Amino acid sequence: MRKLGDLTAEGRVGFTDERGNPILVQNFTQALAYYEQAALMRDYDASQSLAAAYEDGKIAPIDLVKAYGWNLVAAQLAPKGEAALRLKPDDFKKMQDQLTRTKALAVRMSAGDLMAAQNLARNYLTRMPTEKEDAERSLLKAR
Repeated sequence: MRKLGDLTAEGRVGFTDERGNPILVQNFTQALAYYEQAALMRDYDASQSLAAAYEDGKIAPIDLVKAYGWNLVAAQLAPKGEAALRLKPDDFKKMQDQLTRTKALAVRMSAGDLMAAQNLARNYLTRMPTEKEDAERSLLKAR
């Protein structure tokens, strides 16, 4: 059963609400809320989903500032070092595509919008647990 704050569950529920399923009504607002909750708990995939949602306009109104901001967050949460070396080819390509989208967005935005997106990303990142806190939370859950 999903518990509030369960990182995997939040991301999966966001995914389910975005795509709908036979027993759930599609709820884009709820999907965005779950993605944001998961992203604010350092979930890389959720931050990528939010960036895509605000860029393509399929489940949220197009908002390039939010799209760029969540892309910056995703870049900070992306696997690094040895973890990046262990990525599957599909996951590595997903990371590369995210960086390409971020650069393409920057070209379409004004300097003021870029600054607003950077401030938004900074705000999101300061609301997240540190990597150490995240690791401690994971260890406590494993008990």
